[in-house]
Amino acid sequence: MAGSLLLILAFSLPVQAQESETLHWRWPEYGLAFDYPADWVPQAQDNFEFILASPTNSFVGLQASPLTDDENIDSVFDEIAGNLNAEITSFELDGVDARSLFIPGEGDGLQARLIGYTTESGTMVLLLFGGSPSEWEAFEPQINALLDSIVISRLKLNTDELDNMLTESFKADETLRLGNADAPVTIVEVIDFSCPHCANYSISIERIIQDYVLPGNAQLTLKLVTFVGQELSEVAVQAEYCAASLGFGWQMHGLLFDIHVNEGSANFTPEFLNEAVAERLDVDTEAFTACLADGTYAHLLEQEQDIIDEYNVTGTPSILFAAGDETPDYIRTTGDEPVRGGVRLIRVYEYLDELLGTDS
Repeated sequence: MAGSLLLILAFSLPVQAQESETLHWRWPEYGLAFDYPADWVPQAQDNFEFILASPTNSFVGLQASPLTDDENIDSVFDEIAGNLNAEITSFELDGVDARSLFIPGEGDGLQARLIGYTTESGTMVLLLFGGSPSEWEAFEPQINALLDSIVISRLKLNTDELDNMLTESFKADETLRLGNADAPVTIVEVIDFSCPHCANYSISIERIIQDYVLPGNAQLTLKLVTFVGQELSEVAVQAEYCAASLGFGWQMHGLLFDIHVNEGSANFTPEFLNEAVAERLDVDTEAFTACLADGTYAHLLEQEQDIIDEYNVTGTPSILFAAGDETPDYIRTTGDEPVRGGVRLIRVYEYLDELLGTDS
């Protein structure tokens, strides 16, 4: 971790200017938003997720990395500070516990301030402000203004609310739908519980639910397929349908992905899932076991090919969008090619705002 951060201190960026004033930046995956000078230009650089570069070659780079079991923000910052002989300070960043260290530059070398905090999912988010020592006095007020504008939105979903939504929609027409059916935008996600990309993208879906579905701007329909895990996925899908019928569909959705990530989808067996539900969820285990054993919703597996054909699915996750009564479709490139897979939220949010006619 520290080695990769030391590496990113040693590059320069091309100078490019735009008109000034202020723009708003969102990094939806981590609920991070802030204002920045409009003459800062987004640029690509391999060691960062995003970079915003100023006309004077100062910049802020954003990076995120999952913490391992034996890491925390203090251990990471302690290692960096030890290598650079820098002093760490602790402070609150929009109410979130954060760390900061200053890296002085020499001559024309890079001077930097590194700031980090951890998310509720165990990921460390880093902001690296860099510039030449000669420009730092002019750059520092811009850093402080950006930090003062930061808003960090924690992911806080009400599980009971989502359980109730899934149960209501499933009992109505055997559909897994979250949100208001009259919402102006429809989102469809096609998933296979045995798909590792679907598991990784589930946090992004939770962000979409919090930011667009629950406020009433979009509805989300989950379409379940099984071609990745085949028989194992079929058990998982039936478990999801049983759980939705019994009032804990969202809890099961999370449990299935948790099992996939931490124990492997090879455990998608009736025996393992019955035990997991009994041990980890406060629900009617007997009714769930009976539903799964009876294959109560096995008939819904027959709709898989229709889902694949209707949404032109070539892999999972597939995420499609529609405004009003339009047919759900993929985000398209300028060459009219569909953007498949787990689309980055910065693009998804931009597209949703276009459909809604709102500013990002």
